[in-house]
Amino acid sequence: MPVNISEANLETIITNSLTGTAGRVVERASGYAGDLRPGGYLYRTPDDYDRRRCLDGQLALRFIQATQPQTWAKYLRQFKKEAENRFLDRLAGLVERHGSLTAFRKGFKDSGCQFKLVYFRPHSSLNPEQQQRYEGNLFSVIRQLRYRPETDKSQPELDLTLFLNGLPLFTAELKNQFTGQTVEEAIHQYQTTRSS
Repeated sequence: MPVNISEANLETIITNSLTGTAGRVVERASGYAGDLRPGGYLYRTPDDYDRRRCLDGQLALRFIQATQPQTWAKYLRQFKKEAENRFLDRLAGLVERHGSLTAFRKGFKDSGCQFKLVYFRPHSSLNPEQQQRYEGNLFSVIRQLRYRPETDKSQPELDLTLFLNGLPLFTAELKNQFTGQTVEEAIHQYQTTRSS
């Protein structure tokens, strides 16, 4: 039986390893954000990605609502139907101005509501609430992500993109030496077709 050495199969193997779900979308049944993560990552599709805001808004909101319910309830009382869009616009603006690292480290404040965008590992296990919030972080992966706002089908795609709580962390351009591809080709792609 021949071995499938295609780039698409390599993406599938990596995604299956990360999600432990054979590429199926895993949805949370109830409770905390990270209840059902067999491989540690949620599998998401390119349609889940908001190209205008450069994030996965559904997961960003899911993380906030699950780990900071009181803050979200206060925000919702203030902005009602506009709360989700306002939050996502503020988050996108923060990342655009200061970058993801600053967003993760500092979070942001809007109208008296302080939002944390990630929970780092607690220094001890003595505080179960902090441990539960840390476990509420949502890691996800999207394959073949068109990331520019245009809808042009010829725009470049990122082979794999890893997210934390809806914000992109890493991208990967996969190459396969068995089909004649080289790491230099991946570098060239990042330098010439993966800008902005």
